[in-house]
This record gives sequence, structure tokens and C-alpha cells, in this order.
Amino acid sequence: MASAAPVARGRPSIPRLIFVFAKIGLLSFGGGSSTLVLMQQECMERTRWLSADDFAFTYALSRMYSGIHLVAQAVLIGYLLRGLMGAMASSLGMLVPSTLVTIVFTIFFVQLTSNPIGGAVLDGVLPATAGLTLAVGYRLTTEEITGHAGRRGWRRSPLSPAASWRSARSASIRRWWSSCPASWGSCCSG
Repeated sequence: MASAAPVARGRPSIPRLIFVFAKIGLLSFGGGSSTLVLMQQECMERTRWLSADDFAFTYALSRMYSGIHLVAQAVLIGYLLRGLMGAMASSLGMLVPSTLVTIVFTIFFVQLTSNPIGGAVLDGVLPATAGLTLAVGYRLTTEEITGHAGRRGWRRSPLSPAASWRSARSASIRRWWSSCPASWGSCCSG
């Protein structure tokens, strides 16, 4: 994480801070790790605004606050570089562009679901996503229990579908289900 390049002595302008943190906020997909790497690359390597010690300081201090740690770190970096105005510029840069993108995607999603073809596409995608999730879970469970891909030791696992089916067929579950109101079954049928 440490860079051999010397730290730049000039302070960035407020628009430059907004631009850099907007770029970090818009390009960081995949959670906190990718955002942290982008922040480190921009603030230490590309712009050389911070030393490795300064970056580590903002990282450690941001973990003390409740809430979104990476936004807190952006605020601390902005504060170190330009004071209160830098803190506000960094937080605006991190939050406003990604918020606007989220609003645009939400509007697009609502329009897509109101369209009959778009609704049908989403109705087909959701079960496919569930099927893919189950397939990945099956594969990971199989590999974890047996230590090898493709073996059938998963049937002995209490978390396996076969074990769940055996539990569902037990007499106590059947008695409970038969005592449930008939209207419960109608909500689940087609």
C-alpha cells in the first residue's frame, strides 16, 4: 500500500476534490474493498495528496465512527487536505453522483416493470436467479462436505435438500400442516 513516490505538497482545489471523490464513488463496484483500493490509488499514487501514514490514519480513524466507514474516510481525507470545505467537498463527491445514478436506475426499473414485455423479462429473470443461487449453493455444499466436486456425500448433511425433505415428511409437520386453515394453501397455489 505504501508508495515510494514523495507526497505532493500542494493542496487540491475544492472542485478537484469533488471530481476525484465522485470518480471513486461512481467507479467502485463490489463493496468496500474496491472502494478502499480506488481511494488509496487516487489519494496516494495518482495525486500523491497523502502519505501511507496519513492514509492509514484516516483509515483507522474512520473505523471509529458509526455509519459508512468509507464516506467517513473520504470526509477525513478532505478535512486533512482542505479543512471543513474539503470535508464537505469529499462527502458531496462521494455521495451525490452515485445517488443520482441510483435514482435514474430506479426510474428505469419502475418503467421497465410497468411495460408488459419488461415485466415478463423480469418475471423470467427472477426465477433464473433463484435457480442459479440454488445451483451455486448445491455445488459449494457438495464440495464442502465431501472435499471433492461431484461426490454425493451431501445427502448426509443436515442442510442438504434431501435432509430437508426427510424432515418435511415427518409426522409432526404433517399434523401441523393439516391443522392449518385451508386459506393458507390457496395463497401459495398458482
